[in-house]
Amino acid sequence: MEATAALRRALYADRHGNLLLRGRELVRARSAVQALRAGVEPNHPLGPALLTIYGSCDAVIARCMTSFDADAVARTITDLDDILSALDTAARSGDASGQ
Repeated sequence: MEATAALRRALYADRHGNLLLRGRELVRARSAVQALRAGVEPNHPLGPALLTIYGSCDAVIARCMTSFDADAVARTITDLDDILSALDTAARSGDASGQ
């Protein structure tokens, strides 16, 4: 997922003191999360929950743009990875179609 890859690069950049790269990757991650939010069908059974989670992730990333918090970024990566795994499992079992 683009968002988690960008967040991982932001953590790497922070550990190595590269503030320009960190900022660029946070912008990339935020754009990816906003694209995910835009693609959510609000009437789907998972829609409201996904919108809430993606909104929270977006807020964390926005805060980290001005006050970087590596722990919050790591938790956001975990949350997004968990969502991806759950959606993948649901798609494989046919649950993601709303049937």
